[in-house]
Amino acid sequence: MEIFTDNILRMPLIALVLTGLTCGYLGIFVILKRVVFLGAALAEVSSAGIAAALLLGLNPVIGSLAFVLGGVGIFSIRARRGVPQEAGVGIGYALAGALGVLLIHLGSGEAHMLDILTGCVIGVDVADVWLMLGVFLAIGVVHWLCFKEFIFSSFDPETAASQGVKVRLIDAIIFLTLGVAVAVSIRSVGTLVTFAFLVVPGAAALALARRMKTAILIAPTHALIPAVIGYYLSYRFDLPTGATVTAVMIILLLIPALLVKSKRYLPLLGASSN
Repeated sequence: MEIFTDNILRMPLIALVLTGLTCGYLGIFVILKRVVFLGAALAEVSSAGIAAALLLGLNPVIGSLAFVLGGVGIFSIRARRGVPQEAGVGIGYALAGALGVLLIHLGSGEAHMLDILTGCVIGVDVADVWLMLGVFLAIGVVHWLCFKEFIFSSFDPETAASQGVKVRLIDAIIFLTLGVAVAVSIRSVGTLVTFAFLVVPGAAALALARRMKTAILIAPTHALIPAVIGYYLSYRFDLPTGATVTAVMIILLLIPALLVKSKRYLPLLGASSN
């Protein structure tokens, strides 16, 4: 129970929970819009921003936000004819990855790269948690006000555009909230677990739920449970926190998938035995 009662240990857990709830929800739009690679690219861009901030002696959150907002703007530009937009995202991913490694090498050394990639949440303090809470609440307000437009443009952008919805503007707002969430999350929990929160819970929710309201409940829950269990296991057995939380998340994704498959095959087995 120390992770719940000790303030130093409780802050990282709260950071993981906040990140899981927010990025788990945003992951629904990442899956619906088929921009999983964009999420990975923004995570890499954010890491490069953190590395640049460390090199310049600035607050890492400032560097991360600046790079991510720039990345969102660049990735939102439509590619020229014959060149798919995914190619530009891929180039940005590779460039940001290379730039982050070079900046880390020039600045603080290789030791910080592992923290950025896998997450080192033990250093999270009260100020970090309040920052995350404020940013995530602001993102929640934006999505609450524009939720119908977000869902409509994600499911059927052509029909939404014909009904007067400004799809490009809506997409820009979604990507902006996604970028800000990534920038704030990576500073505290790392690239690996942030990207996992953006992909795994949303995929599980959309696979299991028949209604969007149900998916919105499942996705944050699928992120919340691994956040708590993974953090406890990492503390109990001295394991890397980001990797442990991600592994638990994947395991919880496999369990419902196996149950669904078993439901499909059990009637067939019963019929063959008869």
